[in-house]
Amino acid sequence: MELRKYWAVFWSRRQLFYRVAGGIVLLTLVFAFSATRVYKATTKVLIKTQDVSSSISSVVPSSLGKLDYTTVDNVAGTVRAMISNRDSLNSVIEDLKLRKRSGAPLSPIELLKSGMLDLYFNKTAVRVAQVSDSDVVEVSGFSGDPALAVKISVSLTSKFLEMMANLNREDISKTVDILTKESLRLKNMVEDSEDTLRQYKVNNKAINMDEKATTYTSQLVTTELSLVKMSIEKKEEHPDVRAALEQIAAIKNELKDIPARQIELSRLQRLSSAMQGVYTSLLSDLEKAKVLKAMSITNMRVIEAAQIPASDRNRYIYFPRKKLMLLFALIMGSFLGVISVFFAEYLDDTIKNPRELKEWTGQKVLAAIPLVRDGKPFPPKETSAVFGAVGDLWLSMRIDAKNRGNDRHPGMLTITSYGEKEGKSVIASNLGLLLSKSGLKTLIIDFNLSEPFLSKSYSRTQDKKEVEKGLADFISAARENKADNTPAFRKLDDNLYILPTGITGPQNIQLIKNSPHLLDLLQAARREFDVIVVDSSPLSKSREPFLMAKESDTAILVVEAGKYQLENIRWAIEDLNESGVFIAGAVLNKVS
Repeated sequence: MELRKYWAVFWSRRQLFYRVAGGIVLLTLVFAFSATRVYKATTKVLIKTQDVSSSISSVVPSSLGKLDYTTVDNVAGTVRAMISNRDSLNSVIEDLKLRKRSGAPLSPIELLKSGMLDLYFNKTAVRVAQVSDSDVVEVSGFSGDPALAVKISVSLTSKFLEMMANLNREDISKTVDILTKESLRLKNMVEDSEDTLRQYKVNNKAINMDEKATTYTSQLVTTELSLVKMSIEKKEEHPDVRAALEQIAAIKNELKDIPARQIELSRLQRLSSAMQGVYTSLLSDLEKAKVLKAMSITNMRVIEAAQIPASDRNRYIYFPRKKLMLLFALIMGSFLGVISVFFAEYLDDTIKNPRELKEWTGQKVLAAIPLVRDGKPFPPKETSAVFGAVGDLWLSMRIDAKNRGNDRHPGMLTITSYGEKEGKSVIASNLGLLLSKSGLKTLIIDFNLSEPFLSKSYSRTQDKKEVEKGLADFISAARENKADNTPAFRKLDDNLYILPTGITGPQNIQLIKNSPHLLDLLQAARREFDVIVVDSSPLSKSREPFLMAKESDTAILVVEAGKYQLENIRWAIEDLNESGVFIAGAVLNKVS
């Protein structure tokens, strides 16, 4: 569908668009002006990623009592959950005596509901939100009372900071206790290690193993030299030689044990030194933890306290924001209005223009009669738009007749429709007037037996509800073989006559439709008039139109634009075709 066709659809249903969009805007304005003002007070809290404690202690975790996180999203979710915990909310509700409109205390869940409808009904709420892409969290309080809104925000923030401080103190106290116990344990271990090292040195004379090794080596060399001298002068069995050999063996044994003693001594010294280092570091951390406990440091800071100045309260109105709501209503109303227009068009399968009438029914469009908005379509006038459109209808029928090799115009035609009040009678009366003005002696037969619109409209009696004698009276007289059974053709204008229905009732209608004298009447009318225009009843209401259309040269189907569904129009056409009726075409009436 081209853009201009979309526009045509929209323009044809613009009233629906106006009703939908206007209704939404009107409801929004009523809602905005009837709602009580709700103020918003906000406290901004900064969550710092680093604080003083990180520079004080290198071993004790700096996250003690603080939020440790790697991304902004992590801290946002954590802080929201911590601030909006049930205990804090219940405490705020009790301290400030927060109540619903009914007077019952608010629950924590209800207090956290800060949507438009919730504020409209309860007027009191809190909201915890993160300022996008930052380390700042906003704690907002809502209330119809500006002072109460500030109290809600401040109270909830204070309870959160107090909770964080308590957590901080509790965590550091536990750390101090653990470090104290561990320092005592390590102190005992250091003392035991020092005692072991000292005892080992005493037992193994290992005060200075290097000196001892040097002394033994010097003694060994001296003794060996003495042994060499004695071996020249004395024999091996000499007591001095044997004493020297024994001394050399003893010195070698002593030198042999020195490396093992040296290794064990080094091990004991390293163990003692390591234990002393750990103990010293632990004492340092214990002192730092005691400092942190005394300082009670947290990484939460209030950077902007909630306030609503009395001189500038309007700037803190959160709901209703009339301009924003009006803009939203205009946008949403326009959107829903457009959706409604095209959805209604999608659901609407009625015929609205000549193109659809031809494409969907396969019938030739004889004329498209515009909707008469100003003035009445009846009685027919030569200056009316309906009269001009009926001229096109008759011209189309003459052209079609010539195309079929018939130079003569139809002598009798029946005008019918699927449903009621589609404009058959108006078209029939205008066509009759047109033909009479063209010099053709024309008869209009009102065969709408149950709703004789033309008979009542052309009645000469004062009471338009009364019906003059006509078709019913002729049939009744002919059936009773009365002498006065001349058809009551009444003259309306030059060359224009009408045959009213006469006085009819449920019983008379059945007698008229089934009377053989009806055909005699039609034959007599054909001999007297050039053209006979039959205004019949709707096809959906009775079988009368099929009877008259079968006796006519052709039939015209009137379709009111946008009134009946396509399947009903198709049913009417198929029924006429199955009855052997020649349909000259269709007239689209009341085209907008």
